[in-house]
Amino acid sequence: MTEDKHDDGRRRRAILMFLPLFLLAAAGCYWLLFTNVSLGEAESFIPAPLGSDALANYGKDKLPGRLRSLSISIVKAVIRDREPEGADADARAADVSDSLKSPVPTVTPKPGDPTGTPTRLSTATSTLSPVATGTATVTVSPSPSASPSRTPTPTKTDVPAAGPTSTPGPSATASKTPTKTATATWTPTPCKVPPEIQIVLPVDGTVYGPGSSILGQALAWDPDNVNPSNCAPSPVVDGAGIQLVEFEVEWVDAGPTPVVVYSRTENTAMYCAYLGSGACQTVSVDGGQWPDSSPINNGLHRLRAKAKDDEGVYSSWVTVDFTIILPTPTPTPTFTPVPPTPTVDPCSGISLTGFNKGGSEAWVTLTNGPASTIEIDHIDVSWGFTADLSAMQLTGIGIWAGDLPSPVSITTGWSGSVTDRQLGPNSSGVLKFTFESGAAASGYSIYVHFTNSCDTSFSN
Repeated sequence: MTEDKHDDGRRRRAILMFLPLFLLAAAGCYWLLFTNVSLGEAESFIPAPLGSDALANYGKDKLPGRLRSLSISIVKAVIRDREPEGADADARAADVSDSLKSPVPTVTPKPGDPTGTPTRLSTATSTLSPVATGTATVTVSPSPSASPSRTPTPTKTDVPAAGPTSTPGPSATASKTPTKTATATWTPTPCKVPPEIQIVLPVDGTVYGPGSSILGQALAWDPDNVNPSNCAPSPVVDGAGIQLVEFEVEWVDAGPTPVVVYSRTENTAMYCAYLGSGACQTVSVDGGQWPDSSPINNGLHRLRAKAKDDEGVYSSWVTVDFTIILPTPTPTPTFTPVPPTPTVDPCSGISLTGFNKGGSEAWVTLTNGPASTIEIDHIDVSWGFTADLSAMQLTGIGIWAGDLPSPVSITTGWSGSVTDRQLGPNSSGVLKFTFESGAAASGYSIYVHFTNSCDTSFSN
């Protein structure tokens, strides 16, 4: 053997001795690379097997297994390699991560499943619940509610990989079955408004002179009791939903600021400002005192009223103005001759005005002039609806009761005393008619004749 062949044999033996060491070093490098790329970034791994257990393998090679995890940094690196100038690699990688977290339905059976029979979930849930299984079933169950959930809850069931198959099974059908499990309903809330109040006596601008009586009456009702669906302010149902009514009388001419000279709280409809409950009485100007014994003064006065409903809510104040003229003190007799009093027409100033109605009642205001006291002698009245007249009142006091159809002429059968049908000079009173059923808003003809041969009439 030559020296050259001997050296060549030594080199071959040396190479064969170093070959296992090289292979061992290569294996160590591969392990370090695997641990740095895979295990070192375990927190960024996404459990998204690339070898889906729901896909058939149509190739000849065997499917040895699945890649159990994928690092999101690989996706970022691919995006940066394809578009080095792009600044949205992180956001796009996050989109890829989100899409991989959602299971994908398939119409192909998983390897090893010869039938691939789809299965439908029969139980609907209140949230969107895509469910991926080996038989590829997706069930979407929207549930309408006041606050619907928009976050689907994916559920994934891992199935171990099976061996290859040469022939795919029958196609499964992916189904989306919306199931309505609830019906949203809306219930209207009853309306709530403050109560309403209306002063019906006295008429604004009335003048009360010597011999006359001061009137005071109000109607009050709560629209959310009368019309709970829409709180309409009409019809007027006196006392509906009302707890009380407060009255105040102000003496406007007392000075720069009006002074409250009388007040009262009334709890019963009809609401009386001064005396009575349910049937209002008057205050005589000649008496010189309010019901609480405070003095009556000359000049402009104001009646104020507000209502409180059964929920404790007050209305706004409503007001009317009236003037009081007290009797002139009797002068000391002198020998100065007194000129004769000028003759005044006894019928001057007598009128029927201010028609109104509420429920089964209709009324007008009867006003007397300055000449003298007037007394009702007879009343003729007709109306354009079918309901009998059952009663009449003057200033809240009953003066007639019966049961007559339209038209009527009442000359006798008066109730109470003669003074109940009288009005003093410069005074007013409400002439009210009560019917057996609801009163109409028009179609009335009223004629009143007095004992001094004066008369007045009204029609609408």
